[in-house]
Amino acid sequence: MLTHNQPFDIYNIKHSCGPHPHVCLNFDFRKIRGEYTEYSVRAVEITPNNVKQMAELLLEQYSRTGSLFMHNVVLMPLGDDFRYDHAIEWDQQYTNYKILMDYINSRKDEYNAEVVFGTPKDYFHEIRKRVEDFPTLKGDFFVYSDIFSEGRPAYWSGYFTTRPYMKILDRELEANLRSAEILYTIALNVAKQSGKDLCCMKHILEKTGEG
Repeated sequence: MLTHNQPFDIYNIKHSCGPHPHVCLNFDFRKIRGEYTEYSVRAVEITPNNVKQMAELLLEQYSRTGSLFMHNVVLMPLGDDFRYDHAIEWDQQYTNYKILMDYINSRKDEYNAEVVFGTPKDYFHEIRKRVEDFPTLKGDFFVYSDIFSEGRPAYWSGYFTTRPYMKILDRELEANLRSAEILYTIALNVAKQSGKDLCCMKHILEKTGEG
């Protein structure tokens, strides 16, 4: 949004709190029993003893990102498309970030910063207070380039257009499979409700046209 290219490498907390992944690892507070990753090993809970150090470490990353733009509003995503699949993670992330935010916001004169939870709507609302017009760039941006963490260049293209036969075959197969699952569920429930055992399933399926 507004060329706010987040994150710096890949879409997870490790790469989205700022330009230094080894620092961002300290701010992923997910702790799931039996799950061991570089995230859960590195991050520690925020306490009165470490809140000052951690708040200033986080602010340094935020300020580095903020320096890239003409306004002073930074949108920092917390998570990725594989996160918050356990209810406990919501509490873990919120609780620790809330302590950091309260500490920073209670010292606005010292840090000259305010950190709050927000939505994209809140983000644009704050920017509109500072910027009236936004520059635009139009054109065909395929293929677009990227740099892997190993430093190798990569070029993204074709995720809509390559292997069209395989993609339509996959969609048709998935539709047929789902239809079969629905019919099987209906037939199974009809059999159970009528008191028949599973040996009658073949007859029921034939009646539904799936035999």
